[in-house]
Amino acid sequence: MADVVELVFQCFWEGCVEFLYRRWGWPGAILGIVAPFVIAGGMIALFLRA
Repeated sequence: MADVVELVFQCFWEGCVEFLYRRWGWPGAILGIVAPFVIAGGMIALFLRA
């Protein structure tokens, strides 16, 4: 199970965060790290209100 989590984290980091860092610098990297949590929080809020 740890191997799967490591693979997912590595793909997320190399695919999203590094791309945004190269494109927009530190603000892009922070956006890449925070965005999944904001999206998940928004989806949870929508499901709870429905």
